[in-house]
Amino acid sequence: MALAERNLPIFYDMNFEIIISDTPEGVVFQVGNGTERAAMVIGSDGIHSTLRRHATDLSPVYTNLLCVYGHIPTESVEWPDQDFAAGCTILGKPRSLFMVPEVADGSDLMIGTQFAYPEADRKGWEALASDPTSLSALLRKNYDQWHGTARLAIDELCKRPESILCWPFYALPKLHSWSSSSGKVIMIGDAAHAMPASSGQGVNQALEDAFSLAKILSYEWNDEVWPKVLSAW
Repeated sequence: MALAERNLPIFYDMNFEIIISDTPEGVVFQVGNGTERAAMVIGSDGIHSTLRRHATDLSPVYTNLLCVYGHIPTESVEWPDQDFAAGCTILGKPRSLFMVPEVADGSDLMIGTQFAYPEADRKGWEALASDPTSLSALLRKNYDQWHGTARLAIDELCKRPESILCWPFYALPKLHSWSSSSGKVIMIGDAAHAMPASSGQGVNQALEDAFSLAKILSYEWNDEVWPKVLSAW
């Protein structure tokens, strides 16, 4: 709504390909089969950012950990006491099972576990994410070794196989800069400073970046000073 009020269009199904030129005068870049020009390009395209390749050769590093998780109604499990339902981690022989309230009234719980898992390519991760049977099997691995309450929570989650999600954890080495040398190509959010994600951490940091960047963009800077301003930002 805010963008519509300012006549700022949103284009969907557009794939950013590459920066063609990046100078103090502006940026030329390829989107699909077309070429676009802009005074500045700001990328919030995630940990596997395509835009970041223009500014650095650093890439995300897989942590060898996969998280499989989902959501259940809190009341669907008979808890030993209310403290369990308020959020806890059950440490079991197989690994740990975390439970985090996802809404203010605590009626919805995120249930999940993390474990070592070999890295896959993009197609491999997408295949796993779209395979509820495999995700359920990963959750139920060593099922008999879990505490009774943990088994109940896993059972409830596996009753909703289509809602089970997975998240391979990647970490991004610290970048020397979040922008190109011209200061006209800028990265925010996970594209600039990703860390293993949990509960909206990445998007919240992206919003902070966007707000603070908008503040400094609201002032007038010349091309000579602008890269220094970005460096301080």
